[in-house]
Amino acid sequence: MDAEGLIITNINCHMGGVYLWETGLPAQPIPVPPNATSAVKAAAASLVRPRRQTIADGLIEVVAIGGVAHMGRLAVGLARAQRLCQCTSISITTKVKLPMQVDGEPFLQEPSRVVVTHKDQATMLRRVGGSSALRVASAADEVLQSAFERGLITAQQRSELAKEMVSRLEPFN
Repeated sequence: MDAEGLIITNINCHMGGVYLWETGLPAQPIPVPPNATSAVKAAAASLVRPRRQTIADGLIEVVAIGGVAHMGRLAVGLARAQRLCQCTSISITTKVKLPMQVDGEPFLQEPSRVVVTHKDQATMLRRVGGSSALRVASAADEVLQSAFERGLITAQQRSELAKEMVSRLEPFN
């Protein structure tokens, strides 16, 4: 995928129902020099080791997206983000003005160094309940993702099964 954007997050649900990390494509290994120490190799491997995303682990998740059209496909379950890593902080240095967004607020960032770290936690309110179809769809997606990660089904099978479930659950929303 040609990435046009990064999403740095510590919540499991994005854009009103898209689970970027849980359903994302597996992260690629980080290249390390052959003469790197075992500690450096272990650190590189730990960044991309697939772990379940949780707000309580002190880690932030970084995923790549392919732009606005890709975000639209993500929103309807026809695409997946590319997992990059889980980390305690990330530093991005820009040499040109770049469009950015923080908590839904867009702005044009001047050339700079942006550092994002995990800092503290806050209690948030959320709606309890929701439609039973939404809960079923969420549980079904978790089952499909787990089956895919364990090699029980292919990515194509996962995609086709997800589309079929969405079409069958749609009348209940």
